[in-house]
Amino acid sequence: MQDDAISALLTGLEDRLRSELGHSARVERSEFLGGEGTSWAVHPVNPRSVPVQWWAFGDEIGLQTGRRYRGGRWELERTSEDVELVEAVVRAAIAGKVAETSAPARSCVEVTLEDGQVISETGYEGCLTGLLPLPGWRRWGKVVHFAPYASP
Repeated sequence: MQDDAISALLTGLEDRLRSELGHSARVERSEFLGGEGTSWAVHPVNPRSVPVQWWAFGDEIGLQTGRRYRGGRWELERTSEDVELVEAVVRAAIAGKVAETSAPARSCVEVTLEDGQVISETGYEGCLTGLLPLPGWRRWGKVVHFAPYASP
């Protein structure tokens, strides 16, 4: 992992989460590509909660939440503002403020941040899925509202 201020912010987030989450989630960190990048994952114990992953590689930060691994994927810059977004999404997942709507070969993840702002990301899977319309899939798709990490 690069030795810079952004790396320090990401490592600081990992340290805070390990301390704060206790037994409600497992925080993992791993190096990849021969030490050229680092990834983190937060796996909640509650099966009704949503995991979150983020990684830093070169000038980019990636962020993923949701269960279908289609939607809910953000490609970010290596800036302190985007590290703040990573933390905001992680905190929303911990609080149970993530919902995912899924249909065949597509899903949309909506995250409600602490300030009430809703951000979303839609993803598609397969060669023609972005070209083949599924009218109203967000209305009739399966919606999952994820639980907070500390839920019984």
